[in-house]
Amino acid sequence: MIIDAPRVLVAVPELCQCRDLELDCDGAQFHHVPAVSVNVTMMSLQRNRLRILNGDIFYKYQSLQKLYLSYNKISILMPGVFQDLHKLEWLILENNSIHEISPMTFSGLRSLVLLVLLNNALTKLDDICLEMPRLNWLDMEGNQIESVGNVTFWSCNMMTVLVLQSNRISHIHEQAFSFLQKLGEL
Repeated sequence: MIIDAPRVLVAVPELCQCRDLELDCDGAQFHHVPAVSVNVTMMSLQRNRLRILNGDIFYKYQSLQKLYLSYNKISILMPGVFQDLHKLEWLILENNSIHEISPMTFSGLRSLVLLVLLNNALTKLDDICLEMPRLNWLDMEGNQIESVGNVTFWSCNMMTVLVLQSNRISHIHEQAFSFLQKLGEL
């Protein structure tokens, strides 16, 4: 006999709303990621007071497919913070204060297709897709990126949309976009 996983969330924090397996905690003024049911597939924590995302904060939420963390005060994403989110497809981190990321920040995100880092404080990028082989949409508009190197997008074989406007880019390596064979919009 096969028992299906529950199709509703059992643990829902106050000030949050749920619909099926989706959790909306927008504007709840949380300082930390709340504990919720492990079967959550979408978590929206926009307009809260999150500052630092530690390495094991999401380890229980392995069914998560969409994560919205916009309009917080996040400045630090610890390496491996998303490492257990193998099913995550969308990660939205716009309008925070993130000033640095490393390729290991996104380790484990093998299913990610959309990454939005709009309006943060990023100044440089390493091989951004190294841990995200399926990434096809990357929005980095409104940061402080000054240069695009020859390996910045080296592993971005699936990239179709790349948004870099409103940065401080003064140097682009001549081979910077040569690996983006599927790029349709820049």
